[in-house]
Amino acid sequence: MSRKQEVRDFIFENLHDHPHDVVRLMVERFEVSRQTANSYLRSLVDEGLVYGKGKTKARRYFLKDFVDKAFNIPVTPDLKEDMVWLETVQKYLRDYPKNVVSICHHGFTEIVNNVIDHSESPKMDIEVIVNALQIEMVIRDHGVGIFEKIQTDLRLDNKWYAILELSKGKLTTDAEKHTGEGIFFTSRMFDEFSIWSDDLFFRTSADNQDWIFEIEEKDLVLKGTCVSLFLDPRTTRTAREVFNRYEDEDSRFSKTHVPVRLAKYEGEDLVSRSQAKRLATGFEKFTEIVLDFRGVSIIGQAFADELFRGFQNAHPEIHMIYVNANQDVERVIKHVRLTGQVGQQLSLLDEP
Repeated sequence: MSRKQEVRDFIFENLHDHPHDVVRLMVERFEVSRQTANSYLRSLVDEGLVYGKGKTKARRYFLKDFVDKAFNIPVTPDLKEDMVWLETVQKYLRDYPKNVVSICHHGFTEIVNNVIDHSESPKMDIEVIVNALQIEMVIRDHGVGIFEKIQTDLRLDNKWYAILELSKGKLTTDAEKHTGEGIFFTSRMFDEFSIWSDDLFFRTSADNQDWIFEIEEKDLVLKGTCVSLFLDPRTTRTAREVFNRYEDEDSRFSKTHVPVRLAKYEGEDLVSRSQAKRLATGFEKFTEIVLDFRGVSIIGQAFADELFRGFQNAHPEIHMIYVNANQDVERVIKHVRLTGQVGQQLSLLDEP
């Protein structure tokens, strides 16, 4: 990356939090004069990427949105997601690299198709915002909330667990029309992916950071579902790379990455066999499972035994990997795995 591009990216990434003193940050970060820092900022203003408000010491700088459009689309039986894409988004991304357009096309049409097929909504609201740092696409319906629908169709105890099932992939409530892969792959293509429905808000990022919020304010509870897709237009990521990460040599979706913390309801610790069984539901659909223990501080021996001995012994063909486990969690996992191996060895010795 050239020095000029590095400085420009620095400005883009710091304007939101430092609209009034980004020049000072540039001087400190790149060891340049204020005059040089100001010239970089003025060039972005001249290109129409940044705009300023106020005068002298009160002047603030902001990223300029090239696109800020909103659409209201009636949902009818003959509505096609590709036509919605053409009419609302594609025309604003014509000058962007192919990999960026491909990711946006895939994710947008997957979510719109879900609205058409599952939401029972009379309309959808779409918002498209584009600036130098971010492409944002928001799709909101006014129908059956996605978490409520999954909870009902799968007979889950709690809407919270619907997020866990979504994170695994291959979840569908209509197997004749859908493979259940759309949201899984879409959530991993974008820098940030979020779903807000009823009183739950879930966000995940490209680096597998996940957040869940339960909304307590009644006036913020959302009827229907709102999905937001965020992508840095400078990304080199491709849709094909994401598919390859989770497909086998025959291009079958055979691998998954599951945030284990989603298996616990707020305030719970993961200690019981029933929690492990809930987590492992659907695992038999995959040949490789990565269990991500980020955000899990402790697990019980029964929970670990059910996963790493019980389930693994019942499905020896599945390769199960764990990552981001702290010392306490890893100690319990290693203990039950070692116990299982010793038990197998004793059984062999007892055979006549």
